[in-house]
Amino acid sequence: MTNIFYPDDIQVIASSLLAGEVIAIPTETVYGLAAIIDNKAAVQKIFELKNRPLNHPLIVHVADIDKFLLYSKNLPAYAMKLAEKFWPGPLTLVCNKSDFIENYITGNQETVGIRIPNHPVTLALLEQVNCGLAAPSANKFGKISPTEAQHVINDFGSTVKVLDGGKCKIGLESTILDVTHHDFCMLLRPGMISLNEIQATIGETEIRTRFSQNQRVSGNLKYHYAPNKPSLLFHNHSELNRIFQIFNNSVYVLHIKEMDEYQNAHYQKMPSLHTEYAKVLYQNLREADQSSFQAIAIEFPNDHLEWQPIIDKLVKLTAYTHETYKLTEPA
Repeated sequence: MTNIFYPDDIQVIASSLLAGEVIAIPTETVYGLAAIIDNKAAVQKIFELKNRPLNHPLIVHVADIDKFLLYSKNLPAYAMKLAEKFWPGPLTLVCNKSDFIENYITGNQETVGIRIPNHPVTLALLEQVNCGLAAPSANKFGKISPTEAQHVINDFGSTVKVLDGGKCKIGLESTILDVTHHDFCMLLRPGMISLNEIQATIGETEIRTRFSQNQRVSGNLKYHYAPNKPSLLFHNHSELNRIFQIFNNSVYVLHIKEMDEYQNAHYQKMPSLHTEYAKVLYQNLREADQSSFQAIAIEFPNDHLEWQPIIDKLVKLTAYTHETYKLTEPA
């Protein structure tokens, strides 16, 4: 029996969720592994499937602002401005949680991350179940995120039903903002909604940034989004040559600029526009990881502001290899 379902099967998937199953669902960012938030056993199954630490909180996906207000409390005025401007969309707001959100969702924290996803299939599903869905990325914890249904099947096989909503239009995880303070908000995870867009929406309210691995929020660990193969960043030919030396030229290279090609390496040209790069990053990392090459080398993109969420992912997914091989991580 196939485990892939399609938009016409939404009622079947909704019934499965309400019966306590965990289902992979599409969003505009990445595919999520979803369960009804009121079903503790189902939510705990998410942690088991992903090998996710129980104290690492889950993001709650909702259908509308009313559900957002139901699950949060003590919201500052600017939080509503952000919700009205960017939802449905790739923005997660970390709020003070209401009594309708249990601690098994939040990792025993008094806050909860909430967003309205911008995907018609999942919005229709949320309307059907009439309840929030806890839905972290549908992959093994710390590994490459899935941006199409087949990625989920590759990771979980027949253990998870997948609602196929096509390829993700954005391809990177949502921007996460802490909105628990009335006089400032805090960027917890960069995403494709930029700081400039956020500032323009909230006016004079201050935006602070804090990227501490001690803050328990999705995607905020030092090592994350990682392929199984050793993966390294490079700025120039000299750094790439060193990677070739370590791995005897058996390297899968993701590059933006034109470059000379070594005989034993594979070269994959990446888009030079940040939005297009984001769409295909995880897809290309998965293809590189499944190849016969020993390692993955990724050209460091320019450090313009719009590339910051991509750089955040690249630094985290290569951090372990850089430390293991005692190589200086590009900054």
